[in-house]
Amino acid sequence: MECRNFTGQPIYAQITKYLSKGEILGQSRSVGGERYVKKFDGFQHLLVLLFAVFKNYRSLREILTGVNTEARHLWHAGFTGPLKMSTFSDANNRRPCKFFEAVYKSLYEKFGRFLPDSRDYEWAQKLYVMDSTTISLFSNVLKGAGRNPKIGRKNGG
Repeated sequence: MECRNFTGQPIYAQITKYLSKGEILGQSRSVGGERYVKKFDGFQHLLVLLFAVFKNYRSLREILTGVNTEARHLWHAGFTGPLKMSTFSDANNRRPCKFFEAVYKSLYEKFGRFLPDSRDYEWAQKLYVMDSTTISLFSNVLKGAGRNPKIGRKNGG
């Protein structure tokens, strides 16, 4: 008998079950994401990035260590074998962000009606989005601040 309640399956397996490999690879090909790719396709790239999000990994080395450690447990999701740092960093540089945008849009079209609507909550009306770009307002005013070293630039305040 097949259990339909996902008992014993990790959350990662439950979520990746709803990803269509053929559809995701088609979206990757349509935006040029599969150009010059031999083994690490767009679907596996997405799986690795989802794994990094679930595990809250921050650096490239952390992601690769975690994925390669858990590689034998990720076969059910479609991940094949160990991942090299150069392969993963090249994929991050070469694969266009339009691919991930297309994947997000297609998943949102499919499953958007199952997501809760946050516009009805009070806190959503008080939410402000701010840009965190650094602006040097007083760089001309504060040029004289700090001590003068013998060699190099001024340090401090």
